[in-house]
This record gives sequence, structure tokens and C-alpha cells, in this order.
Amino acid sequence: MPRDRRRRRKKPSDPVERLGLEIYDRLEALHRELLARRGEAPAPWELELHLATCVHGPERAQSANRFAVQITQHLEEAIAQRLAATAPLMPGHLYCYWCDSASCPHSMPATARTVFTGYEPTGTPRWQDFASLCLELGDARVDELHADPPRPFSVYMSRRTLTADQLSVFGARSRTFRVLLDLLTVLFLRRYGDRPMYLFGSLGLMAGGLGTAVGLYLSAQKVWAGVQGGWPAFHAYTIGERPLVLLAVLLVIVGVQFLVAGLTAELITRTYYESQRKRIYSVREVLGAEGRL
Repeated sequence: MPRDRRRRRKKPSDPVERLGLEIYDRLEALHRELLARRGEAPAPWELELHLATCVHGPERAQSANRFAVQITQHLEEAIAQRLAATAPLMPGHLYCYWCDSASCPHSMPATARTVFTGYEPTGTPRWQDFASLCLELGDARVDELHADPPRPFSVYMSRRTLTADQLSVFGARSRTFRVLLDLLTVLFLRRYGDRPMYLFGSLGLMAGGLGTAVGLYLSAQKVWAGVQGGWPAFHAYTIGERPLVLLAVLLVIVGVQFLVAGLTAELITRTYYESQRKRIYSVREVLGAEGRL
């Protein structure tokens, strides 16, 4: 018989450590079983557990059942999120370059009457009503969609039309400066889309501070000349003709413009979110059976 070369894990003598290893083995077995139900093989997996339960209470059976349901649901959600994030394509979904996922709300149509018409500059799929698309293409069969009953049909689009018009952002018609501008737009929206004052305010303070520093430097030189030579030297030392004066004034004006642009963008952003009742944040995970965030 072949010799079993696998090393068996030595059981620790400490009861607490032994119970901890037993919990780890049970958790690993539960995770393996949930993966097997989805047809997935076990692989290295980092788990973050946020669980709440009651121990040593009078209703131990009910607490144990709630804990079992809670940990099972938590593992199933973690498995589903990871599989959805790693899957390049999903049936009925498109890949969203903004979210780097094919399971986000942008990757699927809002209704059954909308079709994919390309990508936005931010990388999100653009969906459009099929009837309006037929009107833009000049298809005379658009009336069939409003017949009783509606008669479905398909629209054929050539490869050139698809790549040139619908996928122009990522297609051959894109130019280097367009790509750079799109990257800057995405970077601004992702980092400062809900707080534009952080960007414009920082630039304004830096420009205004640098201009003020240059002005103070020139003023200090004029005062120092007066200290060394008296009033005649103070009046003789001119700074109005130096280019640094123009640079200082220009930097201060640019700083004020940046601050005003930041305040204007902040007002526009708040009006946009409040008028549509949108949140400036997103909920990543709901913890607990009671739905506590």
C-alpha cells in the first residue's frame, strides 16, 4: 500500500486554541460546500466576517439558528459578489468601465425596450429607447412597434457604423487629446465629483499663497533697502517695473478665480444631487440581520 506522506496537524493542548481551530475548520467546510453548490472549486479566499449573536442567553436555540442563517447568508453574498466581479461577461449585462464590473446597475438596461448604443466618455454603457434609435436611423418599421400587437424586428448595423459612431470613444476615431481629456474627466468625477471645492480650493489657495509670498518678498526688499539707505534709498528702489510684480498679481487673480469656480461648482453639484434626491455616497455592505449600515 502507498505510504501516506501527508502530515497531520498536531492538535494543540490549549482548549481555547483547539476550539478556535475547530471553528476555522467548520467555516472552511461551509465555504467549500457553498462553492460546490455553485459549481466552483475551492481557492484561496480572503473573508471579512462581521457577525453579531447572543451567547449564554435563555433562548440559545433561537440564537444559534439566527447565527447559522446569518453566517450562511454572509458567505453566500461574499461568494456572489466575488464571482460577479471576476466574471468578464454576464447574460443580459455589459461591462462597465466606470465600475470595472459587469454586475453594476449601469451594466444592464433599465427596461426591456432600451438597447445598447455605445459608451459614455466616463466608460458607462449608454442605453437608449429602441423606438428613438429607429427614428434616428430613419427606419420606417418603427410604426410596427406601436401596432396591436407589436411586431418585433431587428436592426442591422454595419461594423463601420458600430465602431465609428457607437464606440467612437474607444474606437479608431479617437484621438490622443480626446483620450487624455476623457481620462481627466473620469479622474475628476471619481475623486472630486461630489466635492469640487477640494480641487479648485486647493489650487486657488496655492496660487494665491504663492502670489502673496512673491509680493511680500518684493515688499521686504524695498523695506530693507530703506532700512540700509534711508528714505532716499527707499524711494530710489523701484519694484513696479520688475516682472515679479506682474507674476504676483497674476497669481492672486488666478487664485481668486479658482476659489470662485470652486464655489460655483459646489453649488451646481449640490443642486444636481438634491434636485434628483441622489446620495453623494454609496452603501458597500449591509451588516446584521436588522439591516444596520
